[in-house]
Amino acid sequence: SVPAHLLHPLPPGMPVSHAAIVEPTVVALHAVLGASPNPGDVVLVTGPGPVGLLTAQCARAAGADVYVAGAPADREVRLALAQELGMTVLDPDLPVVEALRGAAGRQAHLVFECSGSANAVAGALAAVATGGSITLVGLFPTSVDIDLSVAIRREVTLRTSYIGGWNDFERAIGLLATGAIRVDRFFRTYPLDDAQQAFDDAKARRVLKPLLIPPGAG
Repeated sequence: SVPAHLLHPLPPGMPVSHAAIVEPTVVALHAVLGASPNPGDVVLVTGPGPVGLLTAQCARAAGADVYVAGAPADREVRLALAQELGMTVLDPDLPVVEALRGAAGRQAHLVFECSGSANAVAGALAAVATGGSITLVGLFPTSVDIDLSVAIRREVTLRTSYIGGWNDFERAIGLLATGAIRVDRFFRTYPLDDAQQAFDDAKARRVLKPLLIPPGAG
């Protein structure tokens, strides 16, 4: 059992599937609030996974012009969903700085790196404007080599973000409950017996976020 003061009450009628997205929404919201985007800022999100698309929606809710970049393997599911959510999707076959300049006409004020890819970090450094910031959100499986001299000469702020606090959870629940953050197309449900298939589909990027439903769960 969990002490009551550690729990967050959910609004009546919130589907359990949406409640399951609260924690990754907190990750995205905390990252965006820390970077403080302004209305009209050009924001680039690299990595169109669940956290990346939630980050894009949080940045758009702050009034930013949001662009989403991914790999060619993301085109069919992840980038298609980003476009469905109203984001401007960059051509995954082009270098991200080239694709962003073609779509936005300039470099990004803020970049949120949500993929955990070393190549994406290099792309973020190329795509961010002088005096802008890069927030590292995705976790990296190995060490990453980056040219810090580029960041220093262009006065780029490098930030990291991991998880939020109590207020972030409350805000995230509110955004999901009001529909300000859309997640209805984020998940595919699987019975618990099909857990292996769920993991296989996620690894192959056939589904954005698998949701396992135990027997009897609502």
